[in-house]
Amino acid sequence: MVTAQTAFVTGAGRGIGRAIAEALAGDGWNVALVARTRQQLDDVASAINDRTGGRALAFPADVREFSAITSAVAQSEADLGPINLLVNNAGTGGPAGLEWEVDPTAWWECIESIVRGAFTCTQAVLPNMLARRAGRIVDIASITGTTAWPLVTATSLAKTALIRRVEGLAAACADQGVTVFALHPGMVRTDLLMSYTSHPAMAAFLEGAPPEAFSPPELAASIVACIARGELDQLSGRFLDATTDLDILKTKAGQLGDDSLKLRVLPV
Repeated sequence: MVTAQTAFVTGAGRGIGRAIAEALAGDGWNVALVARTRQQLDDVASAINDRTGGRALAFPADVREFSAITSAVAQSEADLGPINLLVNNAGTGGPAGLEWEVDPTAWWECIESIVRGAFTCTQAVLPNMLARRAGRIVDIASITGTTAWPLVTATSLAKTALIRRVEGLAAACADQGVTVFALHPGMVRTDLLMSYTSHPAMAAFLEGAPPEAFSPPELAASIVACIARGELDQLSGRFLDATTDLDILKTKAGQLGDDSLKLRVLPV
C-alpha cells in the first residue's frame, strides 16, 4: 500500500525541475518525472532511487499534449499514489531579440509550452485533488512577468500569464482544500537562461552580472519543499520570490492584504 505522498514535476530532466524533484524525494515524496527527453528523466530517476527516501518514475511527455499528460497522470497515480503536488516547471526559453526580428514559431512555442503546458497539467491533475479536497499547485514563474523585457517578450508574456493564472485558480479553489502558488526561482544559470546569450545585449547582461546575482536551483527547490509541507498555505494565490528569506515568507503568511504580492494594474 502506498503511504508516501506523490508529486508530479514537469521539466524534471534538468536544472530547476531536477532540483525540485530531488528535494521532494529527499523529504520522502514519490515523484513522477515529466519531460520530453527520456534519457534525462532516467538519469534523474536513477539518482533519486539510489540516494533518497522517495521513489521516482520517468514519464516522457510533451506537456502541451493533453492525451499524453492524462496518461502520465493516470499511470503516476496507479504506480505511486494520488498526486498531492503539481509543479508546473516545463517550458522553452523562446528566442532572444526584438519581437519583429525573432522566429515566430519559436516565439509561439515558448508561450505555448509554458502556458498551455501548465493549463494541460492542471486540468489533468486538479479534478482528483478537488475530489480529495487536498492538493497544492506551484507554477514556476519569473520576475520577467512583472516588468518589460523587450528582448525576451515570449518568456515575459508567458510568465505574466502564469502569475495571473495562479491568482484566478487560487480564487476558484478557495475553501476546497487546494492551494496554488507562483514562484520566482531567482536568476538561475540554466541552459534555458543561458540560451539568451545568442543575442549580444542579453549576453552582455548575463555575462556582466555578478556571481551573487545568480541563485542555485536548490533555492527554489527549498521553497517548493516548504510549500509541499503546507507551511505557506496562507499565501495561496501569491507570487513568491525564492530569494526572499524563508523565515520572512513564513512570518508574512496570513498577515498580508488581498492585493499584496499580486500582479495588478496601478491606479492612474
